[in-house]
Amino acid sequence: MKNDLFKDFVATRSHINSNNHGNIGFKNNYISYEVNFFNSGNGLSYCAHTTKCNNELKLKVARGERDYYSIFFNHKGSPNVIKSKDKTFILNEGQMCISSAPRYDISRYYKSGAEYNTQTIVIDKNLADRLNISKLITKFEFGTTNITLKQRQIFHELSRVNLLNSEFQGLFLEAKILELIYYICDDNSLEVTSLSNDEIKTLNKAKDIITTNMQNPPSIKQLAKMCATNEYKLKKEFKEYFGNTIYGLLQEKRLEKSKVLLEMNDISIKEAANLVGYASMSHFSKIFKERFGVFPSWIRKK
Repeated sequence: MKNDLFKDFVATRSHINSNNHGNIGFKNNYISYEVNFFNSGNGLSYCAHTTKCNNELKLKVARGERDYYSIFFNHKGSPNVIKSKDKTFILNEGQMCISSAPRYDISRYYKSGAEYNTQTIVIDKNLADRLNISKLITKFEFGTTNITLKQRQIFHELSRVNLLNSEFQGLFLEAKILELIYYICDDNSLEVTSLSNDEIKTLNKAKDIITTNMQNPPSIKQLAKMCATNEYKLKKEFKEYFGNTIYGLLQEKRLEKSKVLLEMNDISIKEAANLVGYASMSHFSKIFKERFGVFPSWIRKK
């Protein structure tokens, strides 16, 4: 099992290292792993990982030959357990941490039955030195901090890169990643949200309601009433906290679920569209192509 799993990861990493951007992954009896990646070619790279485990796993990243910084983000999903040097981090949802490599091996632990949705930014030390941010990055090393609202918004923008023409994707991704690094390193840019814990709970409740009722979601007026708030406040704070509008986030979740359904290959495109709340096939195909860069029929053939 370990040898097969190791070969799968080696093949995946080899593909990432030899290409500028793309999507790759594998699935076996032990793990389902998918990664969207981008390499700028000048010392900056970004990966968005989705990992589902059927067994407990430990993956070790050994020391490499070049110096770089890895910034780990647990944007959503199960807590990540990361061990670097003599410290172990519990990276909960909504947190980030920074580690230097290759000075230390990095081990990541995965629990059986858990799903992990993480992002990693890798910055070559030479690039960090040129940008004069090495000292700022190391200041945060071996500690966790919360992901700010502004950083959440950037993650959302990164997830929509397929909306752009391919010739602009690299430029857009590099600009957004550098913007994200700026908001990590610049103390003055750290945002203090005015949202209370109760308001955040209300926003998460609203999100849960619309994502569990995709076929027949409530109107914003009904949603506000269900969450004991008013429409204006709900729309404003929802956009601030999640970096997307209510119906924008609903569309994202609908498309993500439809893609998963189509990948199962046991339902038709029309059935998948209907299950997530789309009655018009032409509209569904259009926005699916905008989001993922391919039509639903391509997913079925794959």
